[in-house]
Amino acid sequence: MGPTRWFYANKRKALAAPGGGDPAVLSGDLQLPQRILTTDNMEENDMKYLLGICLGFLTAFCLAGVVNAGDCADASLSIAIVDEAIVESADLSALDGIDSPRESIVYVAGGDIGEATVYAAIVSNGIVGGVQGWSLSALVTGGAITGANLDGTSGADVSAGGLRSVGFEKTEVVDPARNEGATGAVSAVVLSFTMPVTLSGDGTAGVLNIDIATSEPQGDEPQTVNVGWRDGMIGAGQPVANVATVSGATADFCTCQAAAVTFELVVYPSFLRCDPNDDGQSDIADAIFIVNSLFRGAAAATCLASVDCNGDGLNDVSDALYNIAYRFSGGPAPGAPYPACGQDGDVDCEASICGE
Repeated sequence: MGPTRWFYANKRKALAAPGGGDPAVLSGDLQLPQRILTTDNMEENDMKYLLGICLGFLTAFCLAGVVNAGDCADASLSIAIVDEAIVESADLSALDGIDSPRESIVYVAGGDIGEATVYAAIVSNGIVGGVQGWSLSALVTGGAITGANLDGTSGADVSAGGLRSVGFEKTEVVDPARNEGATGAVSAVVLSFTMPVTLSGDGTAGVLNIDIATSEPQGDEPQTVNVGWRDGMIGAGQPVANVATVSGATADFCTCQAAAVTFELVVYPSFLRCDPNDDGQSDIADAIFIVNSLFRGAAAATCLASVDCNGDGLNDVSDALYNIAYRFSGGPAPGAPYPACGQDGDVDCEASICGE
């Protein structure tokens, strides 16, 4: 008999072998051995058993899944769009509004490419035994997909904070040439082939992060990028369906919530630098305004960015001195926006004559 190798079991649920010995212990709905003993002369039946487990998972992922629209607010199994990547949470609030696309707005500076990440999660609501694996087939329209990953999700390896241990994972952006020009991503995960690792039967678990971008630099018109779910997207292998595996059998999602991310031009406040009294011109009166505001209890400027004559990001007496030095001692002029109204990013400016 060859050297003995033990594959140890689920860290989330410790089980003891009957009598304290080392034989394999069956546990969980999958009836997988907690530890599988292998040797160089493994028995034929043992080999068939382990192979059967693997083929059972892979066969489940090859079956066609049906994404059903309808009333899924109390469904037992759905895909939802959530705010961030998560491993697992007992929160089921993602079911609220799950029958409609999840809409969000991202503000982008003019001329920039808008970027965002859509976070997908499996919501389990009374699943006996828990989800053991899943496959996802995502379609991106209206923009570009720039990446897909499992970072910070339940499908990540245990070494990276996820739940997957001695399992399987394949996540990739698809080639449009293999998908009739369509863009998107596919992902397949088996949490473990050798241990009873599952998602919680009640809760929300992150399963896929999809990075998207606008197809054009941001202009005045909004751009909307949609992430939906379409069976049959093809990665490196065969067409992929949107399905899960529960107790070794295929389970369809009640719905797979879509995401609609709208990118809009960010509008920064317009102001005139070194015009704190907001009369539309910069002169010695503004230096006096700054001193009165700082030391004599006079009213503060309604646009604090306009006080910052020297552009150091602060409002203090040095701004009044900078104004006077420029006017009477040949000092440098204030930086833009000056001598006309303009923008300087996301500054503190509640109201300005430039915005009227």
